[in-house]
Amino acid sequence: MDSLATVRTRAFREVAEQFRRLAAKLLVGPQVFGLIRGDLSLDRIEWCEDYPSLRAALLEGYRKARGFSPNHERLSDIFLLVRWTFLGVAFLSAPEYASG
Repeated sequence: MDSLATVRTRAFREVAEQFRRLAAKLLVGPQVFGLIRGDLSLDRIEWCEDYPSLRAALLEGYRKARGFSPNHERLSDIFLLVRWTFLGVAFLSAPEYASG
């Protein structure tokens, strides 16, 4: 049976690999720049009852300020997942959790 650390590492590597493949397809050219990591602070309110309307307002703001393709809009949830994964890695890398 694999240790918890091995399972965590495998899961985080899989998310990282999926994101690398996605980024290789999407993150090329000036048309995709604009969504910034700080906007993913939506991850702090995803459990709010009005989260769908808050997310929609954020994306509408992007559409007004510059082009934001429907494809990139659909993928915004994947970017949020990557953010959660990053936070999980950071949290679980803390010395008090590293032995698990």
